Amino acid sequence: GGHHDGGARNDVGGGDRDIEEGDGAASSKRKERQKVLLVAKGEGMRLRPMTVTCFLQKPSPEVMKGTHHCTFGGDLSYKDGNDNGNDSSDINNTAQTEQECAWIDTGVVVFLPGAAEQLRALAGGALRCCTHRGLQAMYDKERANDDSGGDGIGGRGTMEEYAKNHTVKVELYTHLMLALSTAGNEAKLAKQDKRRQGRGLQAYVDEHTTSKVSSELLTEIYTRLSKLPFRAAAVPAGRFVHLGTTSELLDFLICGSCLGKLPSPEPRGGTLSTLEVDAGRKSLGQKIGLRSRFNSFALGVEPGDDDNVLLSSVLLSLDPAQAGRIGSGTVVEHSSLRCPHLVVGNNCLVSGIRGTSSASVVIPDGMCLQMMPLSSAWASPGGSEENGDSTAMPGVSSMNYVFVCLAVKDPIKAASTIYGIPVDCLLKLSRLTESDLWDDSIEKDKRMLWNARIHPVLECSSSGDPDDVILSLRPLQWITFLTSSDSIGGKDDGIVLSAEAQASLDLWRSLPRLSLSEVRNLADPEAEFAFRSSVNSAGVAVAKSSHLTTVRHIILGRKHLQTDFRYVVDSFVSASIEGDASEALSCLDDILLTAMKSGDLDIVGRAFMVIGDLLRALGSTFADGIEAQGRPLANEEQWRLCVGALRFSKHSSSNQDKTVEIAKKLVSLRDQALSTTLCRRLLYFLAANYEEAAFALTEVCVLSSAAAISSRRSSGFGTSNKAGSITTNTPLAAGTWAVATAPARVDLQGGWSDTPPISYE
Repeated sequence: GGHHDGGARNDVGGGDRDIEEGDGAASSKRKERQKVLLVAKGEGMRLRPMTVTCFLQKPSPEVMKGTHHCTFGGDLSYKDGNDNGNDSSDINNTAQTEQECAWIDTGVVVFLPGAAEQLRALAGGALRCCTHRGLQAMYDKERANDDSGGDGIGGRGTMEEYAKNHTVKVELYTHLMLALSTAGNEAKLAKQDKRRQGRGLQAYVDEHTTSKVSSELLTEIYTRLSKLPFRAAAVPAGRFVHLGTTSELLDFLICGSCLGKLPSPEPRGGTLSTLEVDAGRKSLGQKIGLRSRFNSFALGVEPGDDDNVLLSSVLLSLDPAQAGRIGSGTVVEHSSLRCPHLVVGNNCLVSGIRGTSSASVVIPDGMCLQMMPLSSAWASPGGSEENGDSTAMPGVSSMNYVFVCLAVKDPIKAASTIYGIPVDCLLKLSRLTESDLWDDSIEKDKRMLWNARIHPVLECSSSGDPDDVILSLRPLQWITFLTSSDSIGGKDDGIVLSAEAQASLDLWRSLPRLSLSEVRNLADPEAEFAFRSSVNSAGVAVAKSSHLTTVRHIILGRKHLQTDFRYVVDSFVSASIEGDASEALSCLDDILLTAMKSGDLDIVGRAFMVIGDLLRALGSTFADGIEAQGRPLANEEQWRLCVGALRFSKHSSSNQDKTVEIAKKLVSLRDQALSTTLCRRLLYFLAANYEEAAFALTEVCVLSSAAAISSRRSSGFGTSNKAGSITTNTPLAAGTWAVATAPARVDLQGGWSDTPPISYE
């Protein structure tokens, strides 16, 4: 789709010839034809190819404005793309703009059978040096000539080296598509634009001949492809989402997974507003099922704002004294991390981080951090173990990883900033030189982030499981120091690195480092794919199962620890209770029934409280207004009867089965209610009933304790493990110390600390 309201898919060769010729670029005439492509609401949208008048490869605004019928202005009508034909409810149906616009190509090219046949002919002839099969045949032939004494490759060089020296860099958009027939009518083109007269084979060859692409090769390409008609399938109701930079990827993942409302419209100053761009991202995200929490598990991490995304990741921030944090506008993907304390800043992209860190992991705002395994082709200069960077241990398997660290907004094809800091300032603050960043053989005007060797390589050991490596981010700590606001707030020459940051920088400088261009060739995609598959298929599921086991031990063991279900709330989708929420409720049900059967009513009460708290938290995820007001809630009277029966029950061996059945009935009633359409009102209703059940069990425990005290006063001191069960013994002898424990009861603004909702987790 176009960047405003449409776009084109290219079709080359074949297809229906009986089509109306028209301008390939948008124009006032195109606005009329645009309506031809649209159909009545409710009937969907039919596409058909239209002949392309001309093809402009990366034209400047001046060239576009000077090309007949290329640009236009006016109304940009948006549709939601659904078959029902409804206009998008998120944005205004018509955006007024005074800026000139043009339809843009999606980059998707479809070669129909006739065109594909010509490409195969080229691949077997003039372009055989651009195919694997052709290069292999050329390589084998030259080796045979060498063996027979003819002119060969001299017995030197691998197939890969041969390919680098003999491959011709022919480009799809430049050499192939510009050779196609546009409009099939050069006379018409010449009348419209005198400058394009004579544009044919000779003009094509003259424009594209270089030292690496010969005129003979170009002639063969043009001769075969210029016979093919070039057409475009227009998509007038489409939207264009560009994912060319890390910032654009982050914006798409954040906006596309957002279930909330888009921000209020911004004033339009003649250009497309952020609101309209975000509407396109959101529309695409919803169509592909993008969610802010997908197959992920985070423990000990505050959910933060709604605008961060976790994809296929396990994050464990294990310090109970302080919760971890993931900032706003941040995406964490394909990671499996355990550390004491995790803090990821705002607007970050974190990918592939794996292992266990003994130190806290802190990633500053606006940073991109990716950890990737290196292939066996990597050989560190002098061996990384000599530099003190290795976490490998004797007798334990290890692997080399590169840590790619940049600011999200660093320009890859320039050398203006590194880590978001101007290069001159970075060199000044860190006392580094350009020779520390670039090889001296690279000319100064060709130095950019793409070829800057700034990404350290570490050898990390693993204890049997290749995914569970011993992780250390010490070589990157100096970057955190420099990117903090306090350390780089001005141009003070007196700013110096802290001792810890200086040690980190020294370690970074001592390590082997790679540039992005080298990482592309040395990364191990097979190992990375295996890691991501492991996290997807087993890692997340194992982490969740392990946590539920821990919750069971906490509640049944009466431990004063949190039962953290924030990950359930994070992953909850308002339309369904399936998934994490269902598994968590099933675990709590089993705990509740186990405690009920053993007579541990205090544990039953806590389980009721945790379930109620979880249901209320799930209800809070619904947007305001989604209340299903007026609809009667299922089995309201049965809920009241069951809770009342719990309150007036006396838990003894004679009626234990009865109270267990009451608990099972509550589970059945809840599941029946959750099988209906969910809304905040329903979940809050269920939560309130579980609160009442917890109150009822608290009353039973208190009354049982009172009965036990009364029994002890009349029959002597006794011992008891379960409410209502007293075993009398001979009173303790005088002078013998007895120790009794009980929960502290503190009145917090009118609510006792040992009763719901104050006593919630």
